[in-house]
Amino acid sequence: MIKEIIKFIKTHKIALILALILGISPNLMVKDYSKEFNEIAPKVNELEYKIPALKNNTELKSIQEEVDKLQNENNTLSKEIEDKQKELDNLRAKRR
Repeated sequence: MIKEIIKFIKTHKIALILALILGISPNLMVKDYSKEFNEIAPKVNELEYKIPALKNNTELKSIQEEVDKLQNENNTLSKEIEDKQKELDNLRAKRR
């Protein structure tokens, strides 16, 4: 703890000396971030709700793309089956 205090004094000695000269309390030298925090906190909360929704949306898109791909493959195979069936029917008709 003492080492930390000494390190703090060494790194901030100019600011501390100015504070003593000007009669400013060292804790007043720390900037008040409450205004910025109050502005940003609602946005962070909103994003926390949006991120899972976006993740789910991305997963749904991925699943939909996979379904579309499988449907295209199915359509291609169905077309090939139709063509083969026509060829088979033509061969049967020629045999008769």
